[in-house]
Amino acid sequence: MPKETIADVMGGRDPKLLMDIHDVSGVNDPSIDLSLIEGPATSKTFEKND
Repeated sequence: MPKETIADVMGGRDPKLLMDIHDVSGVNDPSIDLSLIEGPATSKTFEKND
């Protein structure tokens, strides 16, 4: 099993995670069903159309 190095670098402390990248990116947006789009998902797939 690989050794976790972040605790060694930070002097034994766990990192403080201030942001959940999945919440910010919108990738897990339930209003977008990727199985229904034509072709691969692009940035236009995730643009807000308000």
